[in-house]
Amino acid sequence: MLTVVAESTALPLQPRPSFEHAVRPLFEEFCYDCHQGDDAEVGLSLAQYQSGDEFQNYRKTWLKVVRRLRAGEMPPEDADQPSVEQRSRLINWLESKLQEFDCNGPRDPGRVTIRRLNRSEYRNTIRDLLGVEYDPDDTFPRDELAFGFDNNGDVLTLPPPLLEKYLDSAERISATAIVVPEMISSHTVHVDQSTWEGGYPFGSERQSRKLATKGAIQFKHEFNTAGQYLLRITASAEQAGDELAQMAVVSDQQRLKVFEVAADSEDPDRFTVEIELPSGSREFAIEFLNDYYNPEHPDLSRRDRNLHVHGLEFVGPLAEALADRPASHHRILWREPTPEQWKEGELWRPVVSELGQRLLLRAYRRPPLPAEIDRLSELVDRSRQNGDSFPRAMQLALQTVLVSPNFLFRGEWEPEEELAGETEPIDEFALASRLSYFLWSSMPDDELLGHAEAGSLRANLASQVVRMLADEKISELARNFGGQWLGTRSLVDARPDTRLYPDFDEALRAAMQTEADLLLADIIREDRSVITLLSADFSYLNERLASHYGIEGVLGDDFQRVGLSNSQRGGIITLGGVLTVTSLADRTSPSKRGKWILGQLLGDEPPPPPPGVAELSDPSTVVQGGSIRQRLESHRSNESCASCHKMMDPLGFALEHYDAIGRWRDSDGGRDSDGSSEIDDLGTLPDGRQFRGAGGLREILLAEQDAFRKTLVEKLLTYALGRGLEYYDQCVVAEIGGAMAAADDRFSSLVAAIVGSDPFQRRRPAAE
Repeated sequence: MLTVVAESTALPLQPRPSFEHAVRPLFEEFCYDCHQGDDAEVGLSLAQYQSGDEFQNYRKTWLKVVRRLRAGEMPPEDADQPSVEQRSRLINWLESKLQEFDCNGPRDPGRVTIRRLNRSEYRNTIRDLLGVEYDPDDTFPRDELAFGFDNNGDVLTLPPPLLEKYLDSAERISATAIVVPEMISSHTVHVDQSTWEGGYPFGSERQSRKLATKGAIQFKHEFNTAGQYLLRITASAEQAGDELAQMAVVSDQQRLKVFEVAADSEDPDRFTVEIELPSGSREFAIEFLNDYYNPEHPDLSRRDRNLHVHGLEFVGPLAEALADRPASHHRILWREPTPEQWKEGELWRPVVSELGQRLLLRAYRRPPLPAEIDRLSELVDRSRQNGDSFPRAMQLALQTVLVSPNFLFRGEWEPEEELAGETEPIDEFALASRLSYFLWSSMPDDELLGHAEAGSLRANLASQVVRMLADEKISELARNFGGQWLGTRSLVDARPDTRLYPDFDEALRAAMQTEADLLLADIIREDRSVITLLSADFSYLNERLASHYGIEGVLGDDFQRVGLSNSQRGGIITLGGVLTVTSLADRTSPSKRGKWILGQLLGDEPPPPPPGVAELSDPSTVVQGGSIRQRLESHRSNESCASCHKMMDPLGFALEHYDAIGRWRDSDGGRDSDGSSEIDDLGTLPDGRQFRGAGGLREILLAEQDAFRKTLVEKLLTYALGRGLEYYDQCVVAEIGGAMAAADDRFSSLVAAIVGSDPFQRRRPAAE
């Protein structure tokens, strides 16, 4: 049941004298038969990890060795056993070696790979940055997992298909966030082609009016109300010569704007002109300025330059049309240049600079560089020169921001000079990002950014953690961390056999997920002891889930806190979502449930089954008509399976009263050898401890509080850092666990200890 992080490729190691004297003889007598060489059991070759450095590199492996030795699982029952004195000598030597790691010396805080926003972080960041709700789950590919979580920088890459999704999303989000006159559909009047004069109808359905020589399309329009209006022209062109077709917009014989038309008739472009108009009838013209014809050109499509006008419409008065712009628009464009400032000169630049400064500060989670503000201004200027309105220019600039690596990736500024070999604190903007994405899965809010800008975040870190834990956005920690740690996020992929479990539907699936999220959110918000997760005598249910559990008195679709009065339900081990994702489609799986308890609650993840071992569902492994317990006993007859199953299966047997979708049951449909159909939920651990049912299992887990506490620290620290833990993190893990235990295991003490730790606040310098 041991797993190795990686096989060493180093040169042969020189054994230490203490190892030769105290340990090697015992390993040779009791261990090397199974754990030596390339074919070592579960990949663990003990002789490979003898020296001091290698020993510390594989602390997790040696901790498991000690655990197995203490539990009497190693050597296996059918092998020669060491005496009590020999076993004690071996355990004491290993524990003394594990304690040799100097927690008082220099610490290595590690270094986190620059990482892309995952789907949850992207969705939440768009919401908090712009005030736009956008769900990427339907279009973005799933994020890869590493060390159990999808926020690990080493796997959050940017494949080309995802980049295309980002480009498309940026366009959609920008169009929602900023309402531009060019795209307003309300307060719009189309000018019917029957009122146009000049040119001639063109196309199979006469969908456009063609100007083949210098000329104009003229029309009149009646305005009932004076005000600012937008004239929108949809046009395309046939190109010839060295110039693009040119189109002028004229009002009352005054030329307002000249455009170059590059679009073809398959995809015409839209051009806009903003006009201040009195009430009454006005005359307009769309002129074609630069006719060109060369019948000798070898390319037939390049002989004649012509202009096509497809549509004309007025929007306005703009004050009325723009009155109901969404809050997101005002959040981004809280001020605008006047029409005169926008049309001429440079007076619009200070406005863009001010808007851009705030937008980029929040989007990039750090102060923008002057060059970045300048680039944003140039993008806006190009749109201005093309005749776009100010909102449209800013909309296009926002699109660019949303596909910038500075937005999509969480990076940390490098200091101008890094001191070789010395760790360094991350800057306060990086600290604000680490904190906000840890607790909220989103960007820092204005208060965090304000502290970072003032250089006061570290001095106020404790109060900020308290504030953030009380914020409603803390539900994201329960959903994203809890859903991955407990595995309930995998409910989306659960496919119970509908013939056997017809009651399982989407409403039940969603209710199971919500229950798990709300239970963990309660522990966080009420700052309960994390041990409550094991023993909670309450949960959050709606009528659908309560009925599924056989609990009466819960009505309606809304979730409510419900007290649990018996041992059938309580704590995370009896959550319907957990029981479902640790089952197979057609039956329960004590092995999967036991493996989940070992890995997620006790930090003792068993390795994958050896190659070539048949699954329990294989007909050759099944005792016909037998219970799940009998089938597993048959499966354990394979020696390569027994070492893991004798630890996993007893834990899973305790949950056999819950079927594959988490309902209470009294029979699994199989029959034991004595003819009984009742479920046997007795579990016997390798060390001889016995327990029965979920209640007994809870008592076992509560007796293993130290292991649970350490596991939770490791899981949450992994999630907070966005990287896997290394051997040098073990001192920090122990310190965080100690601080939490000293504070009655309150959840806030766990978060505070993580946030205050060196791995969270510091980093290893970059490689030379």
